[in-house]
Amino acid sequence: MDFKSKNVAELRQELVEKYNYTEEQVSNITGKTSLVNELLKNMMNNVSLADENLSPLEDPTIFDMDVESPFDNLPLDLVSEEINDQHPKWTEYVLSHLYPSEKSDGYPTMQGLRRLVEYFVGPIVETRSNVVMAPSDMNGNHATVITTVVVEKKNGTFTVVEGCANANDFNVDKKYKKFPVSMAQSRAEARAYTRVLNLHTVSADEVVNEGEIEGQDQITEKQVKTIENICNRAAINIEKVLAKHGLANTILKDIKESKARELLALLISYEQTGVPEELK
Repeated sequence: MDFKSKNVAELRQELVEKYNYTEEQVSNITGKTSLVNELLKNMMNNVSLADENLSPLEDPTIFDMDVESPFDNLPLDLVSEEINDQHPKWTEYVLSHLYPSEKSDGYPTMQGLRRLVEYFVGPIVETRSNVVMAPSDMNGNHATVITTVVVEKKNGTFTVVEGCANANDFNVDKKYKKFPVSMAQSRAEARAYTRVLNLHTVSADEVVNEGEIEGQDQITEKQVKTIENICNRAAINIEKVLAKHGLANTILKDIKESKARELLALLISYEQTGVPEELK
């Protein structure tokens, strides 16, 4: 396909007709270079490829153009030559195939990585997750998940890769803190995909805006209520428990969240093994 002879209006029209862009979308793409790059990215992802399914890598006119590469900061020789996952710019090359909607603050989303796996490696035939640690008051609402991904490679063989990730109140945004298992699962799946692709990056699911983390150095209200309920049920003197752990003259609501988890684990064990007399 000869892009040299086309003007900006014609390139925009091609995006509308072939790739279902709206007039508003194409009007926001400024400059001929940007329009050509957008067309090339669609062609590379086999979206309604015209011209008898001709791959852009097989069209010599593409590499004769005096335009920027369709891949961010990649020289055109990397686009025209076949590079593998040992190439120093492999990660950059693969991630350049992401659509804007598949990135968040420059990092790939789990859904975008999934598509790249099927594009570069082969179809994903199985994805399964195992929750190895469920969130609770005792562990600080901490969830750990291992996700296994099975991919059928283009040569007919299979590759099996695992990804492990965790999520808790201190490493997820406030709006997602109620879903630690889901967050851990998404992160684990994304990590599995980056391993399949041999990418040196983290996913958008793993990047946290520190301003969005709800800091929790102090014991939570839920932990306070749980400790009080256990002490009342088992006739445990909470002041004696605190004093035994170096917290004499300290009220329960003033202790640290990490110490509260230790106390919860201890109190639960007392319910199972019996309460020492000195703590009654």
